[in-house]
Amino acid sequence: MTEKLFEQALNIEAPWYVKTVTFNMSAGELLIEIDFARGSRFVVPEVEGTHPVYDTEERRYQHMNFFQHRCELVVRLPRVELPDGSKRTIEVPWSGRLRGFTLMMEAYVFLLVANGMTFAEAAR
Repeated sequence: MTEKLFEQALNIEAPWYVKTVTFNMSAGELLIEIDFARGSRFVVPEVEGTHPVYDTEERRYQHMNFFQHRCELVVRLPRVELPDGSKRTIEVPWSGRLRGFTLMMEAYVFLLVANGMTFAEAAR
């Protein structure tokens, strides 16, 4: 149930899914593990077709804090084999996209500044 909630909140779509969610209150950290369905094939920009997974690597993405807790996405990232035999790491759909988080961040910055913080203090 928790995993499905985070999939919706993060706009994670098939073949990707949230595998586990671990909250460590004493460390002040939320870890969200994201994986992809076994047997998935992936599109590579500028290379026709879908491609099988060759191997994987783990990559970590810093996400916006969950309340005051550090939030990190731990992703099993596939490398695919292309028709010419070369290998390429797949970019996750959410990489480099803020999907509305900028509005939340802007609202938070305005809240800090409205309560008397200088820009330098809010940046820290």
